[in-house]
Amino acid sequence: TAAAHNHASALYQLGKCYYFGEGVCINYALALQYLQCSAQRNHAEAQHLLALCYLHGHGTVTDYTTAHYWLRQAAAQGHTAAQALL
Repeated sequence: TAAAHNHASALYQLGKCYYFGEGVCINYALALQYLQCSAQRNHAEAQHLLALCYLHGHGTVTDYTTAHYWLRQAAAQGHTAAQALL
């Protein structure tokens, strides 16, 4: 599958599914793992959603510094929601 080959968009889609419970049970820990992999591959949507995980403590402890880092990464790519949160 595309996710098994570390395709950024596929990893983001899996993370999003686990975050929102789309077709699977909500699992923030799995969402965090997939979003982290995608975000590290410069996927702006994943960076934004990963920032929200850290901002709200979903799948991890609340970490405003890390949330801010990922918001800045997404905002630098023109992600408007990340720009607004900053």
